[in-house]
Amino acid sequence: MSKKTLAVEIACSQDEAKLFMDLVIYLWDRKNRPNPLPTPELDAAYNQKAAVTISQYCNHIDDFGIDCTYDAPAQILRLHDIEGAPDLSALAMVLIHLYPHRLPIALCAERQRGTHSQGLDRPDRSIDHHH
Repeated sequence: MSKKTLAVEIACSQDEAKLFMDLVIYLWDRKNRPNPLPTPELDAAYNQKAAVTISQYCNHIDDFGIDCTYDAPAQILRLHDIEGAPDLSALAMVLIHLYPHRLPIALCAERQRGTHSQGLDRPDRSIDHHH
């Protein structure tokens, strides 16, 4: 299998970055101990079903293959691959759940489900540049 390099930067608050960090910690916990619980914030992002939903596309950190760091002064969450093996489809699902208000991909998913979200008719307004 070929190696993939992932380097993504997301402008976000520390609270938003903490959600992704909670996910990464939860996935490490799933690898290292039986039946860990997600943080309440992570669980809330998944409508109180984080453990079940996450396990549908990712079992533990080795499956996910993505880690992160947060630059607080710059307010940038940096995502990077672990050993060249990021699961990009799992990343898309994670981003949709954690940051639906920030990503055009979430708005596209909503459109495919037949619902309407503000900003769909004007793609330039679908990303929150001011948050």
